[in-house]
Amino acid sequence: MKLLLIDDEVITRKGLLSSIDWKALQIHQVLEAEDGLQGLELARKYSPEIVMTDIRMPRMDGISFAEKLRTFLPNTSIIFMSGYSDKDYLRAAIRLKAVSYVEKPINNEEVARAVTEAVRFHEMMERNQYSEYLHHQEKASQLTLALTRPIGANRDDILELIRELELPFNSGTCFSIFLLTTVPSFESTEDEGLSSALQQLQKLCQGRSCDYICALKYNSTLIICLFGDAIKDRSFIARLANNLREQLLPICSFFLATGPSVVGINRIYDSYNQAAVLMQGSFFCDYNSILTEQDASAADNGYIEQEYAHFSEFVSRRDHEGAARSALSLFEYLRKSRSLLASAVKDLYFKLFISLEDAYRVQLISCQDSPAPVWDRILSCNTLKELHEMLIDELQRLSAAAASSLQESGPVSLMKEYIFKNYSDANLSVKSISEYACLSVSYACTLFKSETGKTLNQFLTEYRMEKARQLLQDPRIRVADISARIGYLDGGYFSKSFKKVTGLSPTDYREKLMA
Repeated sequence: MKLLLIDDEVITRKGLLSSIDWKALQIHQVLEAEDGLQGLELARKYSPEIVMTDIRMPRMDGISFAEKLRTFLPNTSIIFMSGYSDKDYLRAAIRLKAVSYVEKPINNEEVARAVTEAVRFHEMMERNQYSEYLHHQEKASQLTLALTRPIGANRDDILELIRELELPFNSGTCFSIFLLTTVPSFESTEDEGLSSALQQLQKLCQGRSCDYICALKYNSTLIICLFGDAIKDRSFIARLANNLREQLLPICSFFLATGPSVVGINRIYDSYNQAAVLMQGSFFCDYNSILTEQDASAADNGYIEQEYAHFSEFVSRRDHEGAARSALSLFEYLRKSRSLLASAVKDLYFKLFISLEDAYRVQLISCQDSPAPVWDRILSCNTLKELHEMLIDELQRLSAAAASSLQESGPVSLMKEYIFKNYSDANLSVKSISEYACLSVSYACTLFKSETGKTLNQFLTEYRMEKARQLLQDPRIRVADISARIGYLDGGYFSKSFKKVTGLSPTDYREKLMA
């Protein structure tokens, strides 16, 4: 603690400084002043917890000094010193709530007892104030959460909380809701940094005669309820949001949604609800964005399914550049639309990842497994951009694995590539495949079997059956259409071939999937 010692007698001041073990009394800094005027200057600059002052001094006496000190440091403990046992001085000391009164000539033990008492008194005051602060914050949190629900049966409770907190709410009070989510969550975010950011927000508010109350909801979203006449000014709201953003940038990643300005406590829920809708759309934005009113267009599910089909087809044909273009088109469309829920987008990307996993298996590509299951990695993404980047990384991993795993000769690679691109052609044959690789049919079959362990027909059939499995997952595609899509003009022959490979007919296989 800091102690300010005020006395016009230099000998008294120096004697106290040298003869008292201040550190033992929990005093770590002692400031000196020769009268009340100089004492006020030091008090304003250093905010001492304890003041020890003489009563009779030139220019400004101790009583006048204490009266002025109380206006800006009301909780500082005061110890008066005087050689005059005057009742008026004693009455003034009581009125100014002095902790102690030490008579001159100074007795060091008496000073030590007075300072010890002042230290204990100040600690008690701090504990009481902190307890009151916690109580106030708890009530403010209760009120904030109550105001983010439609006011109905809880109206009386809300009005009681407003009265307890002595908030200047009336029918004309303007409100706006800020919602803040951080990455990592509030549990892991630096408390001091957040507190500092909120203190800066409060300073800006006080400069315009407005204020806020706040509450943490589900330990994930900080609700800030701003109120005051200045909240009608949307440019001021934007300034508050930008300032809060600047304060948070060095601390964490975040999203900040700002609800519209509304008048009256009955409409606070409207501001909160609109901010919550904006926050749901944060998935489509970059980190550290301020989310304001925006338009969202309805998503075209037909277009989405089309791009998914294009992506899967490109992957199956080993056209990784085409797959990347398709993924980018889908990403840009979803980001612009913003009408789907994040969960629906993650389901879609899960299907895209499954297409990649199918490609590894069907194209006989070996690749080191990812450290976590694909669904866990998808769930960990907080933004669409993260999800897209993870998909592109996996696509690049597939491309690199495909390039490095090509241990067969050039002709075998050419034959596989031709199959991947033309499997849906009913006229695809061993002859056309061999010709593409510039080989005779007999040599092509021998070479392919020796390097892959499978005949050309066997490899073609298995690849087509794998494509059929993928198509059967979509109940909207008829079995007869699937047969044509994978190069079988005869549906019955397709069913027989599918059952030979899987042990189930296409219809039974689909029913098992849908069960």
